Amino acid sequence: MPWTRDEMAARAAAELTDGQYVNLGIGLPTLVPNHLPPGSSVTLHAENGILGVGPFPYDDNGARRVIVLMEHRTRQGAPKLLSTCTLPLTGRGVVQRVITDLAVLDITDGTFTLVELAPDVTRTEVQASTAATVTW
Repeated sequence: MPWTRDEMAARAAAELTDGQYVNLGIGLPTLVPNHLPPGSSVTLHAENGILGVGPFPYDDNGARRVIVLMEHRTRQGAPKLLSTCTLPLTGRGVVQRVITDLAVLDITDGTFTLVELAPDVTRTEVQASTAATVTW
């Protein structure tokens, strides 16, 4: 059974740690703050605003950590995870993890690697819903 929008947001919130700066984007990601623990020091930012002044925040290893939260397919049933992006890019190679209603996938060198399945979702179902190769 795929995760609900709220369950996806909770799963994404579990990825966040105190002190991180997180660009949530718009739409589905705006549910993430509802699942942060009280007293969390995660700083949230929206696509249509700015956060402070200065360089882009990096993690302790000097790498940007970007997570994308979305449904696995469009409303018409077409896969959203493709082998090549067909939309204008605001950053190339900056997303490391994607959380969808079906699964959590990491992206390494342009390849999707399955990290976690939603309850009762199979690897076959994830691969059939993805227009790129998924490894596990």
